[in-house]
Amino acid sequence: MERYEYDTHFESGIGVGIRGYMHEGPVTLFKVSGDLSRHFIAEEELVRNQAKHDLCRTQLVVKLSEAGIASYFLMNPIGNHHIVLPGHHKELLEEILK
Repeated sequence: MERYEYDTHFESGIGVGIRGYMHEGPVTLFKVSGDLSRHFIAEEELVRNQAKHDLCRTQLVVKLSEAGIASYFLMNPIGNHHIVLPGHHKELLEEILK
């Protein structure tokens, strides 16, 4: 993270959540299912950070390179929250998951 700040959990208004801000540029999006049977990895471009108060804390606008990637997020995601790594690391992550 480039920087971070604290906020409440927006759904309940209580507790503390961390909002992170990342440097714009190349990123790797990553998610693996709990039983390791399914995973998602994509190398994309972080366009900007945003901080809307009616959404989860860390919000990133990412330019998706393929329609299939957008379809994954809209139709069949592994979950709501994904790991975002600065830089491109798809090859390394795929090797780890073998």
